[in-house]
Amino acid sequence: MQVVRLFRPYGPGPDRSTVNRVLRRALLGEKIQISRPDGPLIQPVFVEDVCKVIATLSRLEKSAVVDVAGRERLSLKELIRRWADVTGVAVKWQMAPDRAVHDRKVFTSGLAEIDALVTTPIDQGLQIMRSWFSSIDDESSRSQ
Repeated sequence: MQVVRLFRPYGPGPDRSTVNRVLRRALLGEKIQISRPDGPLIQPVFVEDVCKVIATLSRLEKSAVVDVAGRERLSLKELIRRWADVTGVAVKWQMAPDRAVHDRKVFTSGLAEIDALVTTPIDQGLQIMRSWFSSIDDESSRSQ
């Protein structure tokens, strides 16, 4: 049996993930709420990397509990700054009311064959997301 714990996955698909929702809101010009000056520290992982990990785990004959996170750890504000650079959108910030924020440092799985599969740099993933959001916006404008 394998257990896969995902930490901030993002990528083309429904806006169910926190990262996808924040990227979409920034793209629409909505205010992004962050707690403390830079927001929480996160390790976003691109969805294609998640798929590679799950496919590989399904072929393993041993049990494993695997944390799947991106290699780069950055603040939410830094992620959105990079998104602004990719999209050219001016981001609007709003400080959230005080609340507890927990930074998580996600360690690798300890399985070399799994850790090697998380390869998509954040900036490359953001470029893919920009193209994807553009394509779905084009589709919805054609259908109206």
